[in-house]
Amino acid sequence: MIQNTNVYSQKIAVCCLAMIVGLWIVGVASGEILRHLIQTLPIWIGVILGFRNSQWTTSAALPFFIF
Repeated sequence: MIQNTNVYSQKIAVCCLAMIVGLWIVGVASGEILRHLIQTLPIWIGVILGFRNSQWTTSAALPFFIF
């Protein structure tokens, strides 16, 4: 069971990183990079927890994926 949690946590972290990169690209294209940098700050919680293989990764990242 712990092995599956680790794999899912890392996948969630990679998906959060993809969202962050996407928002940064949009920020550069629109000329509002600072705004998009600030918008990505909460998503880093999912990245950090995911790469630490925390059991709280799914609960922390769920609101980002729903929104």
